[in-house]
Amino acid sequence: MLGSIGSFELLFLLIIGGYLVFLIRMLLDCVNNEPEEGSKIGWLLIILFAPLGAFIYWFARKQPRTQSSHP
Repeated sequence: MLGSIGSFELLFLLIIGGYLVFLIRMLLDCVNNEPEEGSKIGWLLIILFAPLGAFIYWFARKQPRTQSSHP
């Protein structure tokens, strides 16, 4: 079965698999680290329904957390 998969298909599966892992990681990060319930729901909707929502969340929320975690 794997012998019939070409290099393009394998690359496509790796990219999609990597994005799904990243998407799940961003969903868990949002659920565990967003302080306000309203913003948590908003971010969850963006992550789930925007095509690049996980990347939007990562870029928007990465910077404020890294600055606030250092005294």
